[in-house]
Amino acid sequence: MKKKIAAAIVLMMSIAAAASSAAFAGQWQPNENGWRWQNDDGSYAANSWQWIDGNIDGTAECYYFDGNGYLLMNTTTPAAISWTETAPGL
Repeated sequence: MKKKIAAAIVLMMSIAAAASSAAFAGQWQPNENGWRWQNDDGSYAANSWQWIDGNIDGTAECYYFDGNGYLLMNTTTPAAISWTETAPGL
């Protein structure tokens, strides 16, 4: 019984870690529409919060990206969270 509980705890911790991992690789892509975070595999963060250490200072910052993959700035997220970030990593 103890082994099953321990296995369940390890599984839950693994899932939680995978779902909330910080992005340490990739790069910011600015264009006329705003800022996007491009992952190393070429994909873009979208419709989600992402922990990104874009300035590689050892501390990941949290950013929200809309459905088109653009960073929300000076606005309110779909979860009604006020956001006043002006530029990533600055």
